[in-house]
Amino acid sequence: MIKPADPPCTLSFLASCYEIGFLEQTIRHVVRVSSYPFAERLLHIDLESGRGDTLLKLREIGQRLVAESVIDRVVEFDQTIAHDSALVSRYFNRSRIRRSRDHRNIPLFAWISGIEACTTRYLLHIDCDILLHQQPGYSWVNEGIELLRERDDIMSVAPHPGPPTPDGSLHQRASARWKRDDGFLAFKTWTGRRYLIDTERFQEFLPVRLTHCPWKKRIRRWFRGQGTANTWERHMKTALAESRFCRADLDTPHAWTLHCKPRGKLFEDALPQIIARIERGEFPERQAGHYNLKLDLW
Repeated sequence: MIKPADPPCTLSFLASCYEIGFLEQTIRHVVRVSSYPFAERLLHIDLESGRGDTLLKLREIGQRLVAESVIDRVVEFDQTIAHDSALVSRYFNRSRIRRSRDHRNIPLFAWISGIEACTTRYLLHIDCDILLHQQPGYSWVNEGIELLRERDDIMSVAPHPGPPTPDGSLHQRASARWKRDDGFLAFKTWTGRRYLIDTERFQEFLPVRLTHCPWKKRIRRWFRGQGTANTWERHMKTALAESRFCRADLDTPHAWTLHCKPRGKLFEDALPQIIARIERGEFPERQAGHYNLKLDLW
């Protein structure tokens, strides 16, 4: 077991009913590969993402993970979190938000729920569609915490985005500005899928300026009684771009992540084999440099 960091770190997963077909596999995989003595491992579930048997199954998965000591605690959140004016005003520059879901119908407070439930200074958030490779004997969380301690201009740390290429190139969107720094890739854009943060430093970001989707879409959604706010990730991207901070993705082949963008039966059937290969450090040659999983290559 790796020596605990001081101060300790919390691991937080985010899940919805849309991920029932694979989330148990990915959570077990990430906890196993991380091999890190987290102070607490939390699973946050979106109560509004499903109804009836679907929601019941999501809760059963959470209970099973707790019973088997994979997760320590399940945190359920719903739209009532948006009615807590004191909480809302800490994160947004308006104390009242009409709808708890954004213009894409994603819960606006999902990631905030994870931050609020964290009782340690350091928090590692992982979405349930993220896969992780970590070389035995190496701890990217330890390295990430040390980097946050050494550099006060870093807001979040994550493993390398996808398996690295031999020449160090990355396949990123043109809008994802980044440069190589001392042992990491410095991005001026935020990702909500995986991040290690110093929760005290994170407060410097807050509150962020509340923004909404384009006005034509906003009117349509307003008449339907739906949310119009931009996504939490969009808010954070804007805040990071306007700040002195950057996001640091570690520039090492010892740890990397993949985002499981494909969904459905084909992906779920292939997932056990994909996880096994990733844990061994194996990947198709053409996957190198790509952060999104290319299912057809596996």
